[in-house]
Amino acid sequence: MKYISVAFSPSSSKGKRLKAVLRSADGKTKTINFGSATGQSFVDHKDAKKKEAWIARHKVNENWSVPDTAGSLAKHILWETTSLANNKKLFARKFGLKLL
Repeated sequence: MKYISVAFSPSSSKGKRLKAVLRSADGKTKTINFGSATGQSFVDHKDAKKKEAWIARHKVNENWSVPDTAGSLAKHILWETTSLANNKKLFARKFGLKLL
C-alpha cells in the first residue's frame, strides 16, 4: 500500500513505546505500535556498540525497506541516530511521507 503521511505518538499498548499511524491516499490508516516500553534504544543510550549489536540481531528477520512494520519503525525511529525528532524527519523523507 502507498502511504502519504505518518503521525507518531506514545503507545497505549502494554509493553510498547511508540505508535505510528500511517495514512494512505484513499484515507485508510494502519496503526503500528513498536519499541519496548522498558528497554533502551540508541536515542536513549547513544552507545554505538549496542546499536551495532541490535542491528546484527534484528537484520536477519526484518524488512527495513518498508514503512509499515514494527521492525522497520523501530530501526528507523529508535536506532537510526541519537535524535528522535531527527529520526522521524529522516523516516518521513526516506519513505516520501508527510510528517504530521
